Amino acid sequence: MDAPKPGFTVVVDAIPACNFCTDGTPGPYDFATKFGPWANGCQDHYDLYKAHPDLGIGKGQLWVTPDQVTA
Repeated sequence: MDAPKPGFTVVVDAIPACNFCTDGTPGPYDFATKFGPWANGCQDHYDLYKAHPDLGIGKGQLWVTPDQVTA
């Protein structure tokens, strides 16, 4: 992955579990849902429940860990 794009990608220490999956699947998307509240979600649940068609400030971010980023 290239360098994180401010407002779209955030580097975090660990990726939390998806709020919708019950098996511990990582949820790298932190996003506003079409239901109102924000959630962490896997790719499938992000695609199903996102409130906005794209990422950005006030819409959602993709969380990555330092080992996913190249200098």
